[in-house]
Amino acid sequence: MTNNRSQDDRIVKEVQAVKKLLILQLLDAGFQAGTLASLIDMDPADFSRMFPVKKLLKDKKVLRN
Repeated sequence: MTNNRSQDDRIVKEVQAVKKLLILQLLDAGFQAGTLASLIDMDPADFSRMFPVKKLLKDKKVLRN
């Protein structure tokens, strides 16, 4: 039973990681953070803490140069 729980936890973490990558892709495409927060039924303040858009976009510029 513990092995199943461990496997389930790993699957949940993977799905959460994919979700974060998709959200970052949408932010990069120009979607507004507030719109995405409401689409995934997340408090805008929590969304901003999880995805600090200004910092992420700044980091993106650094990575592309």
